Amino acid sequence: IGIDFTGPEGSPQHILLAVIPLPIERPGWGVLVIERSQKVTYSEVELDLCTEFAALATTAGDEAAVAMQMRQANEIDAESGVYKREMIDQLYRQAHEQALQKRKPLSILRICMDGFGALPADASAKLMRRLADVIRDEIDYGDTIGRFTEDEFLVLLPDTGMVAPGDVVVGA
Repeated sequence: IGIDFTGPEGSPQHILLAVIPLPIERPGWGVLVIERSQKVTYSEVELDLCTEFAALATTAGDEAAVAMQMRQANEIDAESGVYKREMIDQLYRQAHEQALQKRKPLSILRICMDGFGALPADASAKLMRRLADVIRDEIDYGDTIGRFTEDEFLVLLPDTGMVAPGDVVVGA
């Protein structure tokens, strides 16, 4: 954590920091900054307070990790590492509504793996993970990928219009 802080005697030399999560709906953080010169020791009350803040931060970190694991289990396909079908359906509906409201294009790609059913289970899992990685590398920030079916991915490309061969593009 970088903090630009200058005290009455210049830049601090020794700082104890505790990052304290705040119980608010949007992400937020609180920071306790204690500065002491090398000659001054911490009181028992200050050390107890720092220990309490450290425990709060640890507990919040553990809770955030559990929440992330639950979110990942609910939303992310373990085999490919992209959104599950239910989640990509929900994201598609949201993107479609926004595209209609803003009168912006929304393109959708369906990418299917031919011969998927003939592959051994372990090979198909590795191949789908690799394909998801390749797609993820090729799409832009803000584009979304999800597992649509066992052998198919759906990619949402908001604000992207596709032009087919033979289409006439007017304007620039």
